[in-house]
Amino acid sequence: MRLPLAALLLTSLASCASDDGAAPRVFEPYAGPAPYPSTRPKLALPDGDFALVPSSASDTLTLVDLGSGEPVGAAPIGRDPVAVDGPHQVVADRARGVAYTVLSYPGSAANAGQHSHGASNVAGWVQVLALDDLRAVGELRVDPNPGEIALSDDGQRLVVTHFDLTAASNAQASIEARRASLAVVDPRTIQAFGTPEPDKLLVCVAPHGVTLSHPDGAKAFVACYGEDVVAIVDLVDTTAPVIRVPVASSVKPDPPVGPPAFGPYAVALSPSGGRLAVSNRDAKELRFLDIALASMESLVVPLLGSPYFAAWSADAARVFVPTRGLDALSVVDASTGAVLRTKVFDVATCAQPLEAIVAADPATVFVVCEGLANVPGAVLTVDAATLEVRTRTAVGVSPGRSFVGRGR
Repeated sequence: MRLPLAALLLTSLASCASDDGAAPRVFEPYAGPAPYPSTRPKLALPDGDFALVPSSASDTLTLVDLGSGEPVGAAPIGRDPVAVDGPHQVVADRARGVAYTVLSYPGSAANAGQHSHGASNVAGWVQVLALDDLRAVGELRVDPNPGEIALSDDGQRLVVTHFDLTAASNAQASIEARRASLAVVDPRTIQAFGTPEPDKLLVCVAPHGVTLSHPDGAKAFVACYGEDVVAIVDLVDTTAPVIRVPVASSVKPDPPVGPPAFGPYAVALSPSGGRLAVSNRDAKELRFLDIALASMESLVVPLLGSPYFAAWSADAARVFVPTRGLDALSVVDASTGAVLRTKVFDVATCAQPLEAIVAADPATVFVVCEGLANVPGAVLTVDAATLEVRTRTAVGVSPGRSFVGRGR
């Protein structure tokens, strides 16, 4: 009878230890320098506003001093040293000293730019990065085509949507089979490797933009691009049914396979948490959800371009809306829906605006511009009142949604 290899090894070791009758040799724990030390340079966060900007086509993360408008450091991120990992969003927890980035692998090299995701069959990942040098300290595998991530104010809950256009366009599948999931994660459980897969809740067809209620993230609000609804997900009682609110009265349950009529793509929660701005990309309009009533308001704001990731002013009186088709930034009166001002960008200044971010100083708004194949992406510092561009910082190829914080 053949013995298993492990049994043979144990027999051999026992024989060696007892050859001279001596007790087994005991070695002291290794106490020398780290065998594989990190050689990344340390990054000093600026004293004022700074941005962490991911580049989805070059797999880098750039630290930008928004006060001076200058990049002060960059580091490679991702898991695959050869393929494009597609990091396209970053959120951060300053208290823990970490950032989280979502890796959404493109379906092909030709689709390596930001917001071309949705048709890949490669599993996505969430990576945890140390803020002092952007080294990876944890990772978590999620489903293919992760869309957006959101972190609760208290840092206790992280969620990831899955923008699965392949399932959404399956004409033979039922509505349930076409729907994709929302991954729900306790960030403190993410390990350096081998983290168990997170809990996943089936949400809607092609879920994309997501935000969490203040402060503990008890509810998630999800823009359901393929179903023309906003999903409200209870993250405390995960057995509760998902509430799906149609973005317009004309939206019917169980939508047919095909392009959406409205295409809700991004959401932004007001500072008080009472209203949700919904960017309907295909309909070129902004609408609002009343959180307490779980219903859409009557206010509809037509726009000249397709809206992307908007931001509320600190007093909730205005919404800053970046648009494409017409590359611009518009200021919308949140009470009346009036477009108060619009700044149209030339290609050299801001091609394909992606996201507006309100600074700690309410007089300033930052705009992330994705750019084009021959035009680098950029972060703009914009005067909130006049929309004049104060500074422009080039940040690489296809920058994605960025984290803005303060160093001190």
